[in-house]
Amino acid sequence: MPIAPITGKLRKHFWLDLGVGFSLGISAGYAYWYGIHLKACKSIYMHNFNFCFSSLSSGTPGTFLC
Repeated sequence: MPIAPITGKLRKHFWLDLGVGFSLGISAGYAYWYGIHLKACKSIYMHNFNFCFSSLSSGTPGTFLC
């Protein structure tokens, strides 16, 4: 009994798989970027900002650390 050739299934599923893969990848990238990465960068930036300007309150000249 011969096996029927698979002609159009691969091509049809390829575009679906490619579209779903790109959609999920872009969604996961946005979730990471805005959910984790920017919050971490903001906390690091604010820590460095506060560290640099905390020495100005001491009143001693030339202690600007950044």
